[in-house]
Amino acid sequence: MAILEEFRSTDHIDVAGAYNNIGSVYRELGELELAHANHRIALEIYGRVDLPVAHPDVADCIHNLALVLHDREDFNGAKQLY
Repeated sequence: MAILEEFRSTDHIDVAGAYNNIGSVYRELGELELAHANHRIALEIYGRVDLPVAHPDVADCIHNLALVLHDREDFNGAKQLY
């Protein structure tokens, strides 16, 4: 992440993608709070670069957030995102 942020602004789509990927790793490790936080950061960056909600990267991030909520047994929250 440090190398990526050295060459890209903090509001770059590549940085958002990295946060989304890191969130997925944390989810696989069972670190659901860190997963949720990283996916939220990614989603915020995607919003700042004005990607439409229908963009595949945004959709992937929202899906990953739903997976985290599902794992936390927040089924209503996951359902809203799905």
